[in-house]
Amino acid sequence: MSRSPTVRVEARWLVWGILFLPYLVANFHRLAMGVAREALVTEFSLPSAAFANIGAAYFYAYAILQIPAGVLADSIGPRRTVTAGTTVAAFGSVAFGLSGGATALFFSRLAIGVGVSVLFMAILKAVALRFPEGSFASMTGLTAGLGTLGGVFAQTPLYMAIYGYGWRSTFIAVGAVTAILALIVWTLIRDAHPAGHEPGTASGPRAEAPSSPDSAAATGIPQTPSPTGRLPSVRRGLLRALANRRSWPPFIVFFGAYGTFIALSGTWGQAYAIHVLGVGEATASNLLISTVVGITIGGIFCTRISDHLRRRRLPMLLMGGTGVVAWFVFVTFVDAETPIVALYLLFSLLGFCSGISMNTPASAKEVNHPSLSGVSTSIANVGGFVGAAVIPLTMGAVLDSAPTGLAAAEIYRYVFAACIVGSVIAFIGTLFITESNARNIYHTLNRS
Repeated sequence: MSRSPTVRVEARWLVWGILFLPYLVANFHRLAMGVAREALVTEFSLPSAAFANIGAAYFYAYAILQIPAGVLADSIGPRRTVTAGTTVAAFGSVAFGLSGGATALFFSRLAIGVGVSVLFMAILKAVALRFPEGSFASMTGLTAGLGTLGGVFAQTPLYMAIYGYGWRSTFIAVGAVTAILALIVWTLIRDAHPAGHEPGTASGPRAEAPSSPDSAAATGIPQTPSPTGRLPSVRRGLLRALANRRSWPPFIVFFGAYGTFIALSGTWGQAYAIHVLGVGEATASNLLISTVVGITIGGIFCTRISDHLRRRRLPMLLMGGTGVVAWFVFVTFVDAETPIVALYLLFSLLGFCSGISMNTPASAKEVNHPSLSGVSTSIANVGGFVGAAVIPLTMGAVLDSAPTGLAAAEIYRYVFAACIVGSVIAFIGTLFITESNARNIYHTLNRS
């Protein structure tokens, strides 16, 4: 009997770890287009706007499907959701490697986006049900933060793989690995019950049921039937969450902070580093790795300090304001004469400040009904992937419309001014975040 709490703790971490593996692949695909750009543009003669549109296809699907992903997480549970999504992403990656033109590239990347769009919401649902409420932001930051390390493989390792084996073989191999991960999730994760039968749907994620006969299962968590929170309630709750004005500031913060991060590390950063900063391709990839590491550290820091201080808004304000200054300095003053050490520090700082995006799911969750953790966090998540599609795509259109004869360095500076605007949008959003003191205040807000 004395070992049962340890078993439950080990089980929840094991479930989290297995569900987390496909999320690394999702982050790889988010950032892969920046490094693959030269190979794709050369083979298919893609204009900048067309390339940006192919890259954005992932984010179109991701943004559109975030709320349905939340509903799936609240209804059929993580096991089925993650297995299905990972399988679709595997097929999409293989199709990308086999593509014969721009249209095929677009739709295969769209399929990848469809598949991975459900992963984060499913993991957060598992976290909401299995971990204490006070740790939700920390676990969100840990998941999103460590997940961004999947993007490290989309920088120098991807550059080396494309150089050594070609972009087609590389993406086909990634698809094969993704299919194996889908099989692992289906095999090792116990099937989750619908939302109406999970603990904590009425009172929050603290509500566990240790007396369930399955409580000792190594990969499962006890689940007890509950009469509340069935799927029809999720649908009604979705409309209520969308109508909740407090759900939207996290959306705005995620839009600006994550959109600028993807513009730099996943779409145009490689070209900016080469044409404006005058570094080689390998060094440019390494600079982008520092950005990915920066958002990993920044996201974990922001969420952990938020949980420790029990303040959601303060760390987001400070990091958001710093991000505005950092982007202004980066676009206005940094050039080919800037020392390489300073470049690494600044790229890392830009990533670090983007980490405020990882505190937005908790900010949205804590102002909505506790039974709708999947739906409410998905609303915030939509903002990030709308930004990740819109900001880089806008930059591509500006790049294509730049006057002829203008130096590449000047063109890219003009294009990257969009990231200053994105950082300002994120900072404005932080001003309107409702302070929840790291607890769900939905009922308190509705009584006031």
